Amino acid sequence: MPHAQASGFPSPGTVARGTGPRATVKTEPPAQPVGRGPVPRQAPIAGDRPPRYGENRTARAARRARACPSPCHDRRPNASRPGGLSYRRPQTGEPLMLKKEECLEIIAKHRTDEVVVTTMGMSVPWAKLSTHPLDYASVGSAMGHAADFALGIALARPEKEVIVLNGDGSMLMCLGTLATITGLSMPPSNYMLFVCDNGTYEVTGNQPVPGNRGFSWPTIATGVGFQQVYEFSEADALDTALPKILNLKGKRAKEAGPVFVNLKIAQAAEPPPDRWGGFPYPYLQESLAESTHQLRRALECDEVC
Repeated sequence: MPHAQASGFPSPGTVARGTGPRATVKTEPPAQPVGRGPVPRQAPIAGDRPPRYGENRTARAARRARACPSPCHDRRPNASRPGGLSYRRPQTGEPLMLKKEECLEIIAKHRTDEVVVTTMGMSVPWAKLSTHPLDYASVGSAMGHAADFALGIALARPEKEVIVLNGDGSMLMCLGTLATITGLSMPPSNYMLFVCDNGTYEVTGNQPVPGNRGFSWPTIATGVGFQQVYEFSEADALDTALPKILNLKGKRAKEAGPVFVNLKIAQAAEPPPDRWGGFPYPYLQESLAESTHQLRRALECDEVC
């Protein structure tokens, strides 16, 4: 006896015809949902081909960068074209004044012996500027946890300044960290969080991050309780203010708590960082476990010395 007759209800994709012992069941293809059709394929950009056999993400990203060296691809809405005067945020068309490398050079110039934790699109550019033993790349682990990893260091070593170079995409993946930082009974005054805000998930292809015209990192940071919140879109202003913010002599009032700095930067085309030998920088040449042990040894040595 057909299943539809035995249960009294036809199964999906079947139609029961007639009743009684001679009822028949005709199979029909399921109907397409109304208003939905095949999704049109997006026109590929130059160099955007399927991965080659044996090619990892880093190699593919490098091949794409060679084929299309401009950080502004045609499929990114509102992006300036090569030769333009400014870059623009994909969601709003808002002008961006800073370049990531420029920001990191300013931070490296004013940095002394702080712990610096980088992640995603910040790791490789920072490695080109610094080989300090207190540099640590949050690479090879879950995305979005550089800020809370650095928070643990700041709490364990309250006498040591800790800097986090985070991306806006990474920060969005772990927004709860902001509330955790300010929700502590004694939020760490030795903790400084930089969010490099370019409006995209850079290392995975510059997909726009969720947001709207009213989205504001300073508003979020202030709302969760940060007392020291800054935003920069010009290099000169950052260079002038950073020494005071860093307070290299450690005189920042403890009651002021941690610092949040938003850097509004232009889009770039940084490939995904890895620890598989794709990048010739010391802190990306060892495993995540070994890199963590090295940072711990460096902190212990710094405490003894």
